[in-house]
Amino acid sequence: LEDPKPTNWRAYVWELSGIPWWLGKLQGHSRIALGQVQRYPFLPESAYGDVIWSTRWQLLVYVGAIAISVALGHPWAVVLYWLLPLAVGQPILRYVLLAEHTGCTLDDNPLTNTRTTLTLAPLRFLMWNMPFHAEHHLYPSIPFHALPAAHQLLRLQFRQVANGYIKAHQHIVAAWGQSAK
Repeated sequence: LEDPKPTNWRAYVWELSGIPWWLGKLQGHSRIALGQVQRYPFLPESAYGDVIWSTRWQLLVYVGAIAISVALGHPWAVVLYWLLPLAVGQPILRYVLLAEHTGCTLDDNPLTNTRTTLTLAPLRFLMWNMPFHAEHHLYPSIPFHALPAAHQLLRLQFRQVANGYIKAHQHIVAAWGQSAK
């Protein structure tokens, strides 16, 4: 949420590429593993140690997976079964994630700072109903299977509801011209 949102086509395509995510992941994990957590204002000081160790363990697991892959004579397994699927999936995930909050308010009100995207049932199934994103943010304890029912009860309360991901992105792109006025 703290990443800047695209305001033109170049920034939009750059974000959809997933490259900023990869760079952020490398920089963020490196900083945190080295104990540099002060630049993350959403982390309470009491959690610093746990976050640092959690990140170090995660990096250790990555190194272990690479070592096992090499030791078993399959040095490309990590690339083929982990990094390549992640790289292919990032543009799709970025497309979905941009729709969830871009163009919404920056306050702490889930009725206005999050978008619900009404989409096809197979996609909702694959995403565990997370297109009902505003409902999820408003009541995070609602189980995924109950989010459609929550939407029916709450739909008139939400300011940001898009009729599909294409419509959500059309609104995002249209807002670029409005912000220049």
